[in-house]
Amino acid sequence: MKIYTPQFPSARLGFSIAEIVVSAGILAIAITAMISFLIFSHKSDIVFGDRLQAYTLAEEGLEAIRNIRDAEYTLLSDGTAGLQKGTTWTLNGSSDTVGKFQRSVAISSIGADRKLLEASVTWNTYYGPTSIVLGTYLTNWARVESGNTFRITEYYIPATTFTGTSYALRLDQNLSGNYFVIIQGADGDGTSNGTTGPDESYVSLTADPFGTGDLSVSAASNEIILTRQSVVNGWVGVITVVECLSDCSASGFQLLTVERTNHIGSVESGNDLSGVNWSNLARVMLMGGFNGSGCDTTESASDGYKSCQVRIWPSATNTINWQRNATGGRLGTAVSTVMVLEWGSEWRVQRVTVSGSNGGDGADATNEYNTAAISTVQRQDTWVWGTGWTNNGGIGNAAEGTLITLGNGVTTNTTANTVAVGQEYSDTREFEVYALSHPAAYVEYLFKPDGNQNDIIYNAATALPSGSTARMALVSNGQNGTGTAYPRPLLSARFTGANTIRLERRRSGQEFPAWVQGVDLSYIAYGGGSSDTIAPATTTNLSAGNPTQTTINLTWTAPGDDRNLGRATTYDVRYSTANITLANWNSATQVVGEPTPRVPGTAQSMTISGLTPNTLYYFALRTMDESGNTSGLSNIASTSTLVSINSCSQYCQSLGGYTTGSCRQNLVQCLLAGQSYQSGGDQYCTGGPSADTCCCGN
Repeated sequence: MKIYTPQFPSARLGFSIAEIVVSAGILAIAITAMISFLIFSHKSDIVFGDRLQAYTLAEEGLEAIRNIRDAEYTLLSDGTAGLQKGTTWTLNGSSDTVGKFQRSVAISSIGADRKLLEASVTWNTYYGPTSIVLGTYLTNWARVESGNTFRITEYYIPATTFTGTSYALRLDQNLSGNYFVIIQGADGDGTSNGTTGPDESYVSLTADPFGTGDLSVSAASNEIILTRQSVVNGWVGVITVVECLSDCSASGFQLLTVERTNHIGSVESGNDLSGVNWSNLARVMLMGGFNGSGCDTTESASDGYKSCQVRIWPSATNTINWQRNATGGRLGTAVSTVMVLEWGSEWRVQRVTVSGSNGGDGADATNEYNTAAISTVQRQDTWVWGTGWTNNGGIGNAAEGTLITLGNGVTTNTTANTVAVGQEYSDTREFEVYALSHPAAYVEYLFKPDGNQNDIIYNAATALPSGSTARMALVSNGQNGTGTAYPRPLLSARFTGANTIRLERRRSGQEFPAWVQGVDLSYIAYGGGSSDTIAPATTTNLSAGNPTQTTINLTWTAPGDDRNLGRATTYDVRYSTANITLANWNSATQVVGEPTPRVPGTAQSMTISGLTPNTLYYFALRTMDESGNTSGLSNIASTSTLVSINSCSQYCQSLGGYTTGSCRQNLVQCLLAGQSYQSGGDQYCTGGPSADTCCCGN
């Protein structure tokens, strides 16, 4: 390329000055464009390569989270984290760095068993900071594969909703064919005034989507109908809907039928025939009456609440028996909705009749309860429910003012072999009480002391695990006073937060004690029977401590059955004087008397005895489920038993010799070991701790 240099002045040049300037400018632009193109192409290659690598890192992040999910879903805590690769992927810090790329993973819950996952990668380019984000949803496949047996929903009905005699409750989802409801609440304006009758406060289930048994057919597959016979104010309370979603014949229950059982006039007892026979009387539960699936009556007198206070129990293969009491109140025609339930083979169903007349102020002493014996159960996996009558009709001495609980009415021991029914007054009563146990149920019992005269709301703190997906609150309560100032004793209970159960009534003005149950059935899951191949989670926090000369205490947190779902079946705890590995597991000493695994997250412990003094021991455990699946080896815990002290000289030797200062420093400990305090030889000198010599013979 030739570049001409202008010469001045000359009119004979082929280009004017202007033309030369323009030509030079065009040439410069062309050169610049070519250079820019080459540079841009290079940059584009780099940018493309960076973007491809960033995309790969983001994809790797998503896959790493999937791997963590597959190993242990509960490790996916909400928040932003980085990733670390060892033998497995783990979450670490708030981000991780790979070369010039910074990666982070954001995890957020979408419901109980689904997570939104977003992997972002950021890096610097020629143009400034750049990032890409890839997202996906992850499901807790272990829970879905095993299948939650239960769904429990508590529907709170406020004062402005149920204002007529019929109410269509729209459920959050279509109703399962195997279900039952528990109705808790009353009419009333929420003050200390205004007596209501049972026709206004008592409510029954009267229709469902299937027209089950005697029920009518509701208008939608997610609708049930509630009915009462009269209105003063809005009805306020809780409708608890318990559904069995799968495995109903084993880990759940089946709804056989629903009977609308009539109690005519002043008749005190009778029976009704179930529309479907039950196959196992020992597993049948009749959920009915004023504190069950409901009762409705046209009786309007305030002493007419006794019309619906009925003891109901099954017999033979299809007989529903009922009994009420006319003493101390008015009986009128009423209809109880009785749901006939047959619990699955995994449940232990115990039904007993509790009768007597024990009572006392506050219902806080054992002699204020009557009890009936049951076979021993674990408190934590057993819930109770019952219904019955008393021979009086006041707010504190009728059936509505009666407490039901597991045990003796006062203590909450780990195990129980009785159920208890008590009052603040000594009136004759007879209740049919069920104790229902399942090894994966988690039940908490809370006693609310007498008090709160002017309150319509009381919040009880609960320690049930957060994140539960199938739990319900139940209350039975006493009441001060024997008049008929209803609806004071008609309480409802519901969860208002992860750690709060709210009790509510519609009329204040008297103190009341109560027993509250938090019933969590979230951990009952169907593992597919013999096809269950999912092992329990591996324990990672086994700890050994509190040694004596021959014992050491172990503590750990209970894992689950299918990883951390459901309750495992057994523990295998072993110890050795050598470090324990999978290779020498079988040669380690197996202990006896391990506790039964509890609900995941529960603290457990046991004491290992028969050990040798002054010896270092190693401990480990593994967990098994009902299908024989075995967890990995836990972390190894170790500690030493204490030295056996038989004489002053032996103790001093254990301290490193007969050094005067050492023995004097530990004189009190030596004395606590039971040694004599004398002079001479290997005994203590009479001078005491301040003497020049303590143990002689050095």
